[in-house]
Amino acid sequence: MEYGKITKDIMDWAESKGQFTWTELHTEYKRTGANSMSYHLPNWTNENTNRKCGRYLHKSGSSYKVFTSPRHKHLPKLLILHKRMRDCKHYYKEVNASLDVYDPLVDAMADLCSTIGCCKEGVNYKIPPTDMQTFNYWYKESNVSKYSYDR
Repeated sequence: MEYGKITKDIMDWAESKGQFTWTELHTEYKRTGANSMSYHLPNWTNENTNRKCGRYLHKSGSSYKVFTSPRHKHLPKLLILHKRMRDCKHYYKEVNASLDVYDPLVDAMADLCSTIGCCKEGVNYKIPPTDMQTFNYWYKESNVSKYSYDR
């Protein structure tokens, strides 16, 4: 089964249903062919889970309802940049790059992690223009094909 398909199917069902009980949710979950809802339910009710759709289940009394958590507009790209920078850092370590090349990357990664944290905390966080310029530079510099390697 495709990764995330159960969650997507359940969230789609829940959104169309509106408000529902645990029993209805469990019945729909069994229809997907899965077995242990206790594994998925804590994840579905966590509004901080970094789902692309941003949806999560909220329990009110004995019923559940779908809510959408607001996301910072730059967060998805910042997360992609972080992965690219990690690959670039790994490549620099493998080829024993000079510290003139390696240290600025590590400094930029620290700034990026801090910015990602701020974006997760507040949807309206304004990223400083100098940081945006640095991130744009590293996005271009950390070209995936340039640093691809077999793990």
